[in-house]
Amino acid sequence: MADTQKVLDMIKEHDVKYVDFRFTDPRGKWQHLAHHVRTITDEFLNEGVPFDGSSIAGWKAINESDMLLVPDCSTAVLDPFAAQTSLVVFCDTHEPLTGQPYGRDPRSIARKAEQHLVSTGVAKSVAGRALTAALQPLMTAPPAAPVPAASCLRGSSSRSLPPGGGSTHHHIPGRSG
Repeated sequence: MADTQKVLDMIKEHDVKYVDFRFTDPRGKWQHLAHHVRTITDEFLNEGVPFDGSSIAGWKAINESDMLLVPDCSTAVLDPFAAQTSLVVFCDTHEPLTGQPYGRDPRSIARKAEQHLVSTGVAKSVAGRALTAALQPLMTAPPAAPVPAASCLRGSSSRSLPPGGGSTHHHIPGRSG
């Protein structure tokens, strides 16, 4: 596979000492496993990186904790902040017995969501620059009138809401609705 060769070439070219395999837990916290380069081979990158899933909050019980990180070698990048030259590779989390993506892996969830949006015709693609361009108007739009947090706790909170009940509809250019 060309991407695994890219990783191996980067290791040699930049005298990399460690490869940091990174993934995100369901709460959005970065997790990682760093391996010395002497353990990194084409076979290792293709087969995946085993790890204990019970050490990640909300993932696995100790009796079913074996998990597998599947490196996405196309994401390989040098870590500019590491004390020792390190290469970062983002990973998907899989079940080692079935080889299937783990249901609580945020990358897998995002991929399923994208496939659903494309298959239902809601979007042609929701990745990268197209997504950023679609969301940009929402990020730069003036905020709706703020509702004091304390007013939402009172029984008569509807009196504190802006006209229309506080619901704001944002229109994304190029889309109906």
